[in-house]
Amino acid sequence: MTGSFGFGEYRFHPETGQLWLRGDEVRLTPKAADVLKVLVSNASSPVSKDTLFASVWPDVAVSDDALTTCIQVLRRVLGDDAKRPQFIVTPDEAKENEKE
Repeated sequence: MTGSFGFGEYRFHPETGQLWLRGDEVRLTPKAADVLKVLVSNASSPVSKDTLFASVWPDVAVSDDALTTCIQVLRRVLGDDAKRPQFIVTPDEAKENEKE
């Protein structure tokens, strides 16, 4: 994967795991950067939890908490709100937002 991905005011460089906001680097944990890499490279379609686990934690048994923590980190640095998401929407949140 080469190049960078832009979304909102952010630019993400998947090869380095660097996230930038208006020219300033936004620090990510390595695993959060890995999760973001999978999400942005599949931005046009939903990404399953199984795909995320296989991509970010291959051959390692981790609990759902590991993924939840990465999503929380990404939401915090992106200023994304689960109730009104701009960038990351989980299946449960999508269902809840449909009800509103």
